[in-house]
Amino acid sequence: MNDVDQIGQAYLDAMAEVTSDSFTRRIRRFLSRDDLLQYQPELFSFFSDWVEKPLPSDATRRMGMRDPVRVMNLLAPNRAELDQVVQGLNALREAVRAEGLDRPIARPETRQPSVKDLELVAW
Repeated sequence: MNDVDQIGQAYLDAMAEVTSDSFTRRIRRFLSRDDLLQYQPELFSFFSDWVEKPLPSDATRRMGMRDPVRVMNLLAPNRAELDQVVQGLNALREAVRAEGLDRPIARPETRQPSVKDLELVAW
C-alpha cells in the first residue's frame, strides 16, 4: 500500500509541475532586462503574469501568433535594442489577446490514483 501512495504522490507532483516551453523561457530572458522594467512596467507586468500561466500546446503555432513569435525568436534577448524589444512584445501582446491566450486555462483537478487505477494500468 505504501508503494501506491508513493506512486500517487509522484503522479500529483508531476501534474502540479508546470513546465515552460522554449518560447516562454525565451520571453523570461527578455523580462530579465532591467531597461524593460524601467521603460515599460505595464508591458513587463503583463508578460511576467503571462509566462506563469499554462498555455495550450499549440499557442505559438496559432495563425495570429506566428509573426510576433517569429520576431521575438529573431531578437537576441540581451543584445537587441530596447525599442525593438518593446515593439516585438507589444505585437506579441496584441496577438496573445486576439487569440484569447491572456485568459487563464483552468487546470483539471487531479487526484491520487487508486489501487484499482494502478491495477488497471499494470494489467
